[in-house]
Amino acid sequence: MQDATNPPVVISVPQTTFAERFTPLRATLLDPEGIFSGSQMYADLTALIPMAKAQGEHSAELAQLYAALALLQGKRDEWEEQRTFGLRALAIQQVNPVLPADELLALHYSLSLGAGELEQPEQVIEHLRAAIALIPQDRSLSQRQHFGLRQELGYWLHLHGEYAAALAYNQQLLADAEAAFGTDEAELTGMLTNLAQNSYELKDWTQSKTYLQRVVSLSRQHGKLDIEMDGLFQLGVLAHERGDNTQALDYFQQRLALARKADDEYWLERAEEDLAEFHQRAKG
Repeated sequence: MQDATNPPVVISVPQTTFAERFTPLRATLLDPEGIFSGSQMYADLTALIPMAKAQGEHSAELAQLYAALALLQGKRDEWEEQRTFGLRALAIQQVNPVLPADELLALHYSLSLGAGELEQPEQVIEHLRAAIALIPQDRSLSQRQHFGLRQELGYWLHLHGEYAAALAYNQQLLADAEAAFGTDEAELTGMLTNLAQNSYELKDWTQSKTYLQRVVSLSRQHGKLDIEMDGLFQLGVLAHERGDNTQALDYFQQRLALARKADDEYWLERAEEDLAEFHQRAKG
């Protein structure tokens, strides 16, 4: 006797692809205005690892996923995991260059930040060099952002004690920035300050003073009080260290007059304290 009941209806549910699940997660991660739970994003992305691995150990999917996880863990200050995922992505990139220049640049820059937090200056420099090498192919950052990236490398070369290399690098950077933006550009003050520090460490006091004087001049021209006050302070310290207390006093008094003119309570207090400390040191 046959069963008269109807056979069960099988409903076919199409499986979502890796791209369908990964793309919106990545878009949220990269959105400067995006708001998301870091732990949930981590869970959602790591859940995709088996799907990405199924595409091959050197697949574009796996490289993109590891790169996204590195960026995420960098945002979450999970520096060790960031490094692990980032190096996995770069290992795939060496075998199968699937990451476009803008994604690769962002990854190297993120890894440079993580290396800085882990106190690994050699790795910071390595990742910054790699990121900067991609600038000609990058369309995601502005020209000013490219210069900012290059300025960071000069800063880290100095921090790592490579003063001569930092000086040469920053001199070229300054020349390029002047060609791009003009010699009166306000943002040159950061490069000039770095050059003053490079020259100071190399015991080129005259050149250091020249750079600092230009910092003061540019900051005054553009109304950058904080930078002008800092430049005058460094000039005062340099003059004192070189035994010219008359010149040093002039710089510290300029700071006091500037703070009074700006009617800035914070800087007025700082200028008075620094002037008092200078008098104490000059007596000694």
